[in-house]
Amino acid sequence: MRKFKAVQFLAVSLLLIQLFIPYAQAAEVQPDPEMFEGFAGKQPVYVYASPAKNAKIIKTYAYGDKIAYRNFSADWHATDVTVNGKVQTGYIAAGDVGQTVPGARGIALNEKTNIYSQPSVNAKILKTYPAGTIMNYQAHDAEWFRTTVDAGGKRLTGYIYRPDVETIVTHPSAGSGFAAKIPTNVYASPSAKAKVIKTYKQGSPLQYHTFTSRWHEVTVVVSGKKMTGYVSKGDVGDRNTQLSGYAVNNEAAVYSQPSVKSQKLKTYKKGTLLKYKVYNASWFQAVVYVNGKAKTGYIQSSDVGAAPTLKGLSLKNPTRVYSKMSRSSKVLKAYAKGLVLTYKPVNNEWHQATVTVNGKKYTGYIAAGDVKTIIPTGDTKIVNPYQVYSYNEMVRDIEKLYLAYPELISYKVIGKSEYGRPIYAVALGKGKAAALIHGSHHAREWLTTNLNMYMIEQYAKAYYKKQKIGGFNVYDILNAATIWFIPMVNPDGVTLQQEGLKAFPKSLHKNLIKMNKGSKNFKRWKANAKGVDLNRQYNAGWKTIKGSPSGPMYKNFKGYKPESAAEVKAVLKLVREVDPEMAVAYHSSGKIIYWNYLQTGARYKRDHEYAKKLRSLTGYRLVYPKGVPSGGGFTDWFIQAKKRPGFTIEICKYVYETNPPVSEFKHVWKENQAVGLYVARESAKLAKK
Repeated sequence: MRKFKAVQFLAVSLLLIQLFIPYAQAAEVQPDPEMFEGFAGKQPVYVYASPAKNAKIIKTYAYGDKIAYRNFSADWHATDVTVNGKVQTGYIAAGDVGQTVPGARGIALNEKTNIYSQPSVNAKILKTYPAGTIMNYQAHDAEWFRTTVDAGGKRLTGYIYRPDVETIVTHPSAGSGFAAKIPTNVYASPSAKAKVIKTYKQGSPLQYHTFTSRWHEVTVVVSGKKMTGYVSKGDVGDRNTQLSGYAVNNEAAVYSQPSVKSQKLKTYKKGTLLKYKVYNASWFQAVVYVNGKAKTGYIQSSDVGAAPTLKGLSLKNPTRVYSKMSRSSKVLKAYAKGLVLTYKPVNNEWHQATVTVNGKKYTGYIAAGDVKTIIPTGDTKIVNPYQVYSYNEMVRDIEKLYLAYPELISYKVIGKSEYGRPIYAVALGKGKAAALIHGSHHAREWLTTNLNMYMIEQYAKAYYKKQKIGGFNVYDILNAATIWFIPMVNPDGVTLQQEGLKAFPKSLHKNLIKMNKGSKNFKRWKANAKGVDLNRQYNAGWKTIKGSPSGPMYKNFKGYKPESAAEVKAVLKLVREVDPEMAVAYHSSGKIIYWNYLQTGARYKRDHEYAKKLRSLTGYRLVYPKGVPSGGGFTDWFIQAKKRPGFTIEICKYVYETNPPVSEFKHVWKENQAVGLYVARESAKLAKK
């Protein structure tokens, strides 16, 4: 019996030992009641719902954050955190927290990020770093990091206020996405004020590594060299990111397939704000509504971009510019109805404009419904060159051309004639390089005004239709250069030649008849209305001009001193302002080209090559220098003073002391249609030298 009880006792004991072992093992990993306080030693430090790195993350700490924890196992610490208002136990990897932690790197956030001699913002500033500077430091306490700086030739311990920096992630991960902003900039340091070292078009694929909560780190190639750059995290998206941009061409089409050959589901005007997602590097995907039904469509990435500058007509009287995007906000400025205004779209309800009030520039807003944006089509028929083309007709057409093509054409008054008529200059193009073309220095040669004006319109039409003229790519040329036209240098003389005495006050009639040698027929009139030949007024060989009458006359009088006529002063003023690389002065008799005025050597050879090309374009004969040229002409002056190529092109067959017939214009246009484009193209090349 005793033996049985002993055996029974032993069996029970073994059973109890077996049952006790797991509890003993579990006791080894139970939380130690002793609490510790340390720092987060990485960026970031995660708190998990259970002691495993694949568990749910319930809280995140930044490097240097103070954390209270207790031992849980050799690999894990336990901590209490509040999640959704409830306290629960979480787990931190043992290597991620400690009372002493490794150093870290971070970026300066302020334009002046200070290093203090003591952990106090009232302490002495040892050094200051700009935003984006990458810095090394260690955790000091809950509010400060500790670092070492060189100051006054000594290595000193300094302190950084924690909100002034952001710690870089300890273990960056690779990622990919798409450029989401227009444009997406890559900066030399992690600061939006740093130098931009590369720019990506919206929708471009990007590869990056995580860096901070606001920045990614990227590798880019600049001038053949690899560089580390930084892109704002908010500027990078994925295929599900909703992007936005503006229609930048006259028409942005949404196609049924990612192909321009597919059906157009919808079209949008320039400046319309569009929403879309990335499809691939060349196409965006958008949802559009057609007959009330949603359809997926595709937009070419080249058809959208940043808010374009628009021009439009003010529709109301007055049309108001507000301080905010609200009609109840302060009115900054008001415009009369019918004026051309410049603005950029903000959204489909408001435009942004810059206005000047009391000498100061302000940003204001115009309701989209208060202006009509002008979208050039290239379908105009404004200039009729097959008529006697008057000064008043020209002025009206200049305004019409500007209203039709306000992004490409502008104009200004460069002076007034001797009898007060404004002299207009018209700019055509968007390029920095300038070329100059003008007509009607001589009154009876007004067919050159017809040519100037028709050239302006035809070039503008071809620009928007992406057409070529005479084999020249108008769009490319006018993006590289601007052609300045003075269509009618001599408005008084032209008006007198076309309309006679009735166009002038009676008080002037007697003197006008006298200068016309007693005749009341002014068809032969060549000078300005004060009897000065404007193409004998320029200060190039002026003193030695031959055949000049002693006083004012209907032709050839060079004036009492050079460059004294109001019209010539206006031309010279424009030349000073726009600094043209090449110039063409149109005249109207002989089908010849003057191109030389005393230039020699390399300049002679250069200008001769240009002249030969103009000869091939027009079919006109080149005039070669013989002896000492007469001088006094615009082309003479331009060649001599500017040392640049200048040409006098005489259109039409020779006619004696009258205007060429309008019937000549058909041939004139055929012969000269490409001249302006050639001169503009070569001007753009010269401007680069």
